[in-house]
Amino acid sequence: MIKSIFINNIRFAIFFLLILLVDVYVKIYSNNPNDRFLTKPLVLLSLITYYYFNKKHKNQKLEQNVLLAFIFFLLGDIMILNYLNSLFLTLSMLFFGLGKVFFCLKFKSKEDFEFSRLLPFSVIIYIFITFIISVVYKNLQAFLIPGLITLFISLLMLNLAYLRKDKFSKESYLYVLFGCILFVLVESFNAIYTFNKNLPFPNFLIVLFYGISIYLIVVGIVKERIIKVLNETDNDA
Repeated sequence: MIKSIFINNIRFAIFFLLILLVDVYVKIYSNNPNDRFLTKPLVLLSLITYYYFNKKHKNQKLEQNVLLAFIFFLLGDIMILNYLNSLFLTLSMLFFGLGKVFFCLKFKSKEDFEFSRLLPFSVIIYIFITFIISVVYKNLQAFLIPGLITLFISLLMLNLAYLRKDKFSKESYLYVLFGCILFVLVESFNAIYTFNKNLPFPNFLIVLFYGISIYLIVVGIVKERIIKVLNETDNDA
């Protein structure tokens, strides 16, 4: 019964949305901050379970990279709940950075690509990240170097997601790309909230869009694997 939820895309989408909305509700209305130590991890745990039941790639190393990315993101989620503590904030940045590194390893391709196609996209992202850094620069202090490193890894992850074009199905490509774009936006706004407090929209939207961004990335990866297996089957026939 439980497995049927995770192997059906529509059922899981509804199930995931409910879990995410519960976490958002707790974020807004709960008087006990510790309640989110229960609801927030469920968001990532549900995605990990979904990926586990639907992974079909024969390359165990790629599967391992995705699972490690999830595990580090989960640890980052737990640590960032106590972001007012500098140690926990540092650990959250470390874990999120490691998670993004493993996503980069998943997205990278051994095939050659045209730098000319990548350049305009990278320039736009670089300008955006430079703007975010300029907003929070004065308050970063000891977090300046870790902040620059984690934003650089985000840029790399987004570039590699962009370069998946023509290597995978359009559906998988768009899911992953939009998920990565949304993740970078959420990460940037979260940096403004954490180090500047001057956020133009409610903080709970960060929770909502963060969950959606990871969902899009995971679904895109799962769809990529299913399509590749089908193509291999067709070729064998």
